[in-house]
Amino acid sequence: MTGEQLTRGEVEWLRGRPDRLALPEHNAIVAHAGLRAGVPLAQQQHADLTAMRSLDAAGLPSPTAGAVSWAASWRGPTHVIFGHDSRRRLQLHPFATGIDTGCVYGGQLTALVLPEGSRSRGDWRLVAVNATTTWCYAGSSGGTAAISRSPNCRRSQRPAGSNKEERHQKREEGKREKHRRRDEAKKARRERRRQGGDGTVDK
Repeated sequence: MTGEQLTRGEVEWLRGRPDRLALPEHNAIVAHAGLRAGVPLAQQQHADLTAMRSLDAAGLPSPTAGAVSWAASWRGPTHVIFGHDSRRRLQLHPFATGIDTGCVYGGQLTALVLPEGSRSRGDWRLVAVNATTTWCYAGSSGGTAAISRSPNCRRSQRPAGSNKEERHQKREEGKREKHRRRDEAKKARRERRRQGGDGTVDK
């Protein structure tokens, strides 16, 4: 579903959702993107929570390629579960777990399962499934900053054969097309025999 398909009520509902979620029973926080070290949860900035991926040498948010992941410098003690960083894919840090594994780009959809009633991180479990299609692509200049922002950003826009999942999907589509043609040929042969001059009917 795209933003254009949402009703006004659905948009307002989404706008009313929190940009951070505390899970005190697991000593964890869920955020879309990043948190700044040393800043209480209630004082974290919306822009950081929804867009921050990297920090510069001064510890400030940085869009520069090659800057260090904010999660690598997060010292806890609260564990942060986050996304919005598909370029780095799965991130496993002492006090942060990044689960953006690029589903929209044909990668995987990843979940972190936290069992109810358990505070032990040893009980946490990662579950991932492969994407069934590729909806968007990163531009040739690389990085998530080059992602198409078009509401029609679909698999058809991606350069053909540009990732393993898409090549596999094309092979499967080719197999299905081959079987379809074979079945049509059999059906045509049966029809010709049924209408043949010898009066025989193929059952």
